Amino acid sequence: MRAKIILLFICSFVLLAACQKKATTKNESTMIGYDVKILKKITEPTIIAGFYGKVLKYEGDFMPKTVADSTVKTKQPEPTQTAILLFPIEMKDQIEEVKYEEKGTTFYNLKTLKKKNILPKYRFVPNKIGFYQMDLGEVEYCILLEIKGKKGYYNGGLGVISSTHDKLVELDMRVDYKATF
Repeated sequence: MRAKIILLFICSFVLLAACQKKATTKNESTMIGYDVKILKKITEPTIIAGFYGKVLKYEGDFMPKTVADSTVKTKQPEPTQTAILLFPIEMKDQIEEVKYEEKGTTFYNLKTLKKKNILPKYRFVPNKIGFYQMDLGEVEYCILLEIKGKKGYYNGGLGVISSTHDKLVELDMRVDYKATF
């Protein structure tokens, strides 16, 4: 009986020692990211506040046609599953440091950001029809579209978005750096 009590005491001590919590300091370089994929059956918002819309890819000639060209069918953009990256607004200056120009278009080097441990807090992947939705609360974020994993792009440069807890906003996004208008 005495051996059982001693064994129980030892096991309890080991379990308590294993569960000991140490005080930790906040390390900003360690950030949890969320990868959100939109289900294919969702085609309209299921959230009550935030952003929703489609990500569309424009590639080629989208110049307006004249009456003489009426036989030519107007080109339409295609839905794309290009990921939407959201970074905390505090990282804006660090993200701006990795921007570069290519053929007159501003891009952001996502590979360099990753090496610097600057990672998006959220990564939203639209479904096959390009639909996405995101409920962000009342926080500002920097927004980029992930192009081929290495490049970040947003029409007009790094975007900044903020939402409220009571407003639903439609925001269609365009991957249009290979298009002419």
